[in-house]
Amino acid sequence: MKIFLPKIKVLIIFIFVSINIKAQVVINEVMLKPSPFTGAVTNGCVQSMAQTDLTCGNEYIELYNTDPCNPIDISCFIIGNSGTDALNIGVFVIPNNTILQPLGHLVIGGPNASSNAASIDIILNSFVGSPKLCMNGNRWFLENNDGWVGLYNRNGIPIDAVYWTFSANESSKINTAVEFNRDLCVPLGTCETVTSLVRANQIPTTIISYAGQSPNAGSTLSRIPDGGNWQRNIAPSINNTTVGNCNGGTCVTPAASPAAPTVTSPVDYCQGATAVPLTATPSGGTLNWYGTSATGGTASSTPPTPSTATVGSTTYYVSQTIGGCESPRAAIVVNVNTSWSSIISCGTSTASSVTFDWTFANFATGYSISYQVNSGSPINIGSIGNVLTYTVNSLNSGDNVTITVTPLGGSVNCFTATSFSCSTINSCPTILSPSSDQNVCLGGDPTAFSVNTTFTGNNAISFVFFNSQQTGSDMYSSLGTLIGNATPSAGIATFNPGVLGTTGSLPNTAGTYYVYAIANPTPAVVGCRPFQEIVIVVAETAVPTVSITAASCSAAGTATVTNYLATNT
Repeated sequence: MKIFLPKIKVLIIFIFVSINIKAQVVINEVMLKPSPFTGAVTNGCVQSMAQTDLTCGNEYIELYNTDPCNPIDISCFIIGNSGTDALNIGVFVIPNNTILQPLGHLVIGGPNASSNAASIDIILNSFVGSPKLCMNGNRWFLENNDGWVGLYNRNGIPIDAVYWTFSANESSKINTAVEFNRDLCVPLGTCETVTSLVRANQIPTTIISYAGQSPNAGSTLSRIPDGGNWQRNIAPSINNTTVGNCNGGTCVTPAASPAAPTVTSPVDYCQGATAVPLTATPSGGTLNWYGTSATGGTASSTPPTPSTATVGSTTYYVSQTIGGCESPRAAIVVNVNTSWSSIISCGTSTASSVTFDWTFANFATGYSISYQVNSGSPINIGSIGNVLTYTVNSLNSGDNVTITVTPLGGSVNCFTATSFSCSTINSCPTILSPSSDQNVCLGGDPTAFSVNTTFTGNNAISFVFFNSQQTGSDMYSSLGTLIGNATPSAGIATFNPGVLGTTGSLPNTAGTYYVYAIANPTPAVVGCRPFQEIVIVVAETAVPTVSITAASCSAAGTATVTNYLATNT
């Protein structure tokens, strides 16, 4: 059954969500021999598509939308032909806002082409004198013997054409007959800049079809069924509105465009997170994924997996096809959000504990932690509140602890867990049994300093002195004065200082000096920095006083020495 569009003089503009301009529109039926077909005036009429002096033409051309799902905008398409007579050339530009419904028809021709006035959608006589219609003479008619009709898109490119000959089996005449080798006129009313249209014999054979011998009077050349192969001597279909009369074929009811598939949008990810392929739920059809193409593009059955490398929003599109009809595309917005995290570092470690410190993560209101000791099972502590440190106790010397810190906050924030490892210290090497404290006179030579130690290596023990006694591990500071280094041998590090005031010794100045034996280099673990102290007292040299009592007859003489130190004798 024909689906008729309204006459052009009352053309209704239809608006669709999408109009497919790539689907095929074909020439579907040609009435080139209305009865009688002599070309003479019969009862005041001449058989024609259009003419300037009479308005009773009976010829017509029918177009057909082969797409069962999508309407097609054929505005500015061009249809025309040439004939034996150079004056018999006619070309027409289809008006703006002309839409062909799915499996719909459009009839162009003379006002009397059908007994059903509503069957003629565009009456060409209405356009005589219009820039949309050009004719080399005063009448445009379809050739009864050798002839053709061509359909061009809005850019003047041929998209379908058909030709016929006076006798059967004369397809090669397209290369020799004059009808097929004439230039067409070009209407001024074309929508694009079209300056020429190719002749029939220039149209590729993949586009132009040979319909065979011209039909008998009152019959048509028609595609059977609609959009099918060309056949001759077919009864005109535009006069019959009986259900089932679709150019002799089975009528097809245009399919309703299916709804878009169901999707979940937006989809949120943290930057750097592992993404999974997008999903959509069809309603009985197959999905068509178009990546980020809102229109056009190439469909794929494989859903895309979003990238989370860059912060921002990306829109992906998917449609579904049901019964050969494709739905509109549904949009899925994927948001990749900035991921906030903490930077973890090691705090103070001992032989039985490690402390972890971390930086504040933007927008965090608390932190959840878990940790793993060596290769043991993870221990989940959970939320510890809005603090930036945590200490793991009850460890063994040398244990390695890996902590995982996850910032916590509102649902709109994006946080990423980070992990870091720290170790308890091994048992500290020792420095023990210092040599004795010494009292040395000015200019004296102190005896050797020594300690027992488990430190090993070249110059593993340094001897430094301070003018005051040190506390904590201050003796590892840079404020002391290095006397010299010693390489332990058999667990004993010995250094023999020089004479006071020389290189490698203490100052030759009276006073109390505190010599410390410390590890070299300084151990990285603050809690493992052993030392031993040796006190050196440098004293001024005393001048003794000698008192002599001379002997007498009654008593022996005596000598008394005072003002001296026994240790300095």
